[in-house]
Amino acid sequence: MRIDRVVALAFALAFMATLGGCSFFDGPTGPFPGGRLRTGELVSEPDVDWALATRDVEPLFIELQLVEPPRSRTTGAMVYEGQLYVPCDLGFLWRRAPAPARWVLHLIYVFKRWHEDASEDGRVVVRIRDTRYRRQAVRVTDPELVAKLRTRVEEEAEKMLGAPLGEVPTDDPNDIWFFRLDPRPALSDLSQSEPAAQQGAAAAGRRALGEVGPGPVRARAPDGAGAFDSNADSSEGIRNARWADVWRIRLGPQVLAPHTLLDAGRLRWNLPEADS
Repeated sequence: MRIDRVVALAFALAFMATLGGCSFFDGPTGPFPGGRLRTGELVSEPDVDWALATRDVEPLFIELQLVEPPRSRTTGAMVYEGQLYVPCDLGFLWRRAPAPARWVLHLIYVFKRWHEDASEDGRVVVRIRDTRYRRQAVRVTDPELVAKLRTRVEEEAEKMLGAPLGEVPTDDPNDIWFFRLDPRPALSDLSQSEPAAQQGAAAAGRRALGEVGPGPVRARAPDGAGAFDSNADSSEGIRNARWADVWRIRLGPQVLAPHTLLDAGRLRWNLPEADS
């Protein structure tokens, strides 16, 4: 067996062995996924100078954590016209890369699901150097912009690999997604833009909780998994309430609607910074 195949096989075994075990780590370890990004200054301001934030980071790799599910990974990124974009390669690049890089990237592709989760709940935390940023991942759908980003990511990939890419495959998988990391919208903005179906679900949730006012809100999961207390002094207690998060609350075994807002303007609670 050729030595490059041995290296790829060893990487594959190590990758699969660590998929579960790294979920408790503070972020990813190299190419291996990790848990929440817990350390580093947390920036919530909407305006970020990404050219300054990523200066001297070459090639540009960032740590990207989804709020739901709360797992992180190391991924490439690029700054284009002042915006930070994260590509998700689904065959457009890795199938054109030379071996053994192609085998390793193929393995990562097999386990890749984060782009689907980000499409459902775009809340993310990004860590660059030792600074974390709360952002909202928004998939780019404009064909003209996607074409420009494809050209840019091809150039970056060839520079990193030190070799030209092959021809673009015509059969699947051959796609690539791009997410723009926008400012996280305010809860009030989300409440105003809720789809009608979610507004109805939110109303059902308010009836189930009882009409909530500006005072404390307390509830307990029917299975006793944890309690939700808006006035809790300890964020650890709320973290243990697995069925509640900052924009969604689960009542019993069913979720009212994906990312339903339960009167977001009137509910108040504290959550660990890294979880939100």
